[in-house]
Amino acid sequence: GLKYPWPIDRVVRAQVHRMRVATVGTQHEESWKKREHAHEHEEEVVDEHAQGHAVLWTEEHAHLVSGMLLIVANPEIDAGDSGTAATADRTESESHSGEGVSLLMISANVEYHISDLHDYLYGYQQPERVLDTIADQELSDYAAGHDAAFLMGSGRDAFSREMKQRLQSRCNDLGVGIAITMVGLHAHPPAKDEVAAAYQEVIAAEINKSATIEHAEGAFSRILTLATGSLRRAEELDEAIQEMDRLAGEADRARSPETAIASEEAKHRVDALLLGDKPNGIAPTSGDAAKRIAEARAVSAQGITIAKSKLSTFSTDVAAYQAAPRLFMVRRQLQTLKETLPGLRKFVYVGDPADLIVEYETKQRATLDLETSNPSASQSQP
Repeated sequence: GLKYPWPIDRVVRAQVHRMRVATVGTQHEESWKKREHAHEHEEEVVDEHAQGHAVLWTEEHAHLVSGMLLIVANPEIDAGDSGTAATADRTESESHSGEGVSLLMISANVEYHISDLHDYLYGYQQPERVLDTIADQELSDYAAGHDAAFLMGSGRDAFSREMKQRLQSRCNDLGVGIAITMVGLHAHPPAKDEVAAAYQEVIAAEINKSATIEHAEGAFSRILTLATGSLRRAEELDEAIQEMDRLAGEADRARSPETAIASEEAKHRVDALLLGDKPNGIAPTSGDAAKRIAEARAVSAQGITIAKSKLSTFSTDVAAYQAAPRLFMVRRQLQTLKETLPGLRKFVYVGDPADLIVEYETKQRATLDLETSNPSASQSQP
């Protein structure tokens, strides 16, 4: 029959364009045997744990071995925002005590294909293990510089991009013959009962914190809108009032014409935002502030009217006093007695007070007995 020429024993067609998956963190011996067998026979490895099976935080993750319990940065000591490298300096005692770090179970799915068949087949006996070793190193380094919230939340895209670049650079330097196409992150808190429960409490507290902040921001916007009609007008008023207070303080300290003018302009700005400035296109404020302003204007107008009335009366009183001072004083005294002692009879004596004799009767006057004076009432009694 047909045979291959010496020294060819058999021909294996390598599927260089087939996408392969290496799951970093599944270092079980069974997994390695499957990969070695697939490498020898060019078969596809199916990872049962990478098929999208949803696992809760409180459940054990069989595919995340204890060796992948990695140290991640703590956001409390992070020098920047969440997800940035932790650059805060730590003392030696803090490093030994373990403060400022957290633990996280992490694995990653690395999708790749063969880019150089010669390097892939003859460069290393087990190129997949080389890839896993590189990925373990890079994953540990990356996790140490980022916090848990970043790795389990918004930082997955950034992780995928940066880890792909890192792994590809290392593979190129070592000549593994692999092209990395995608790196997917799986991050999970430790699944022990007490740890998972404590972690869920922390997450619940973070959610409640965010909800409380959003509720407070909503109440803030609602109150300002009710007060001034719009959030923008409230912010403008706040800035104008703060500027007015600042310039007023500078005017009191400096006592110069320039600061006094600037302080007055700031006051006019506040008045324009509250009361409106039609020439400059500023509408009056609305909401509760407009209501309070209208009430204040009504009280002010009433006070002004009363003050004007008193002023007019006072002018008339001055003229009457100048015309007849003694008569004016007597009339004022009588009017005061009338206002201060209502319901009491007043006696006016005209003459010399020395000739006035006042007699007080201490005995009660005899009054007619109504029962005896009424014949019908007396006859009706037995």
